[in-house]
Amino acid sequence: DAVERAACREFLDLQRDAVDELPALITVAPLVPDRLQDDYLDRLPDEEFLFGPSSWTSVRGAWGNWYNHTRERDPHRGPATLSPERVGDGRVSGVVVLREGASGASLFVRARASGDLVSGVEVRVDAAAGEVLVLEHPLTDGPVVERARVGVDVAAEQPIALAVDLAGASLTVTWNGAPVVRDCAVATTVPGRVGLSARGGRVDWTSLAVTSDGVSRAVEGDPPGDPDARALQGLCRAILNLNEFVYVD
Repeated sequence: DAVERAACREFLDLQRDAVDELPALITVAPLVPDRLQDDYLDRLPDEEFLFGPSSWTSVRGAWGNWYNHTRERDPHRGPATLSPERVGDGRVSGVVVLREGASGASLFVRARASGDLVSGVEVRVDAAAGEVLVLEHPLTDGPVVERARVGVDVAAEQPIALAVDLAGASLTVTWNGAPVVRDCAVATTVPGRVGLSARGGRVDWTSLAVTSDGVSRAVEGDPPGDPDARALQGLCRAILNLNEFVYVD
């Protein structure tokens, strides 16, 4: 009736306004467990190891420690996704939230895809250990080199303002406005891409950007979609949730 139609129109207007006000969100999350069957692992496309923006480049990472026809994700070189945005000298910054169950989040700078692996510099948030690490990934299959490790307070569902400043062979990590790693020496100095990874669960990023020469560029994920279509989807979900039982006469 007219009252129901008016309620639906009001709901659609509220949903449309909410979509318009949403911050640009980039979500990354593991799509597979840490150990996989050999034949399944070999058939799986790279983009099905880690959920991320569909326009980014997916890397499956290294898998080894063979046991009973299964392989395990390398704890240092797991799946990752690389954006088209590049950085040489400058700042990469954003706000990251580790959702319940996430054990770690990584921000890659000066990175590139090298076969199944990522080379470049990784700033890793280890929630289980309460640490931030700076790791350097070589172009070859050589070992990952730890450049720095510091203790920090990491809590699930709490936003962390993370920034990485790059100047030649020097790197500084800022955590919620305070430098926690200062002038860390890195060997990777050539420009490369910005990338992300997650371990254990979902990780959300907002306000992810690259700033160089005084110009800031947003690191973009997938577009949020048409507000009208998303509002209609919200209305459909609400109606379906209201109708928990279907009666057949």
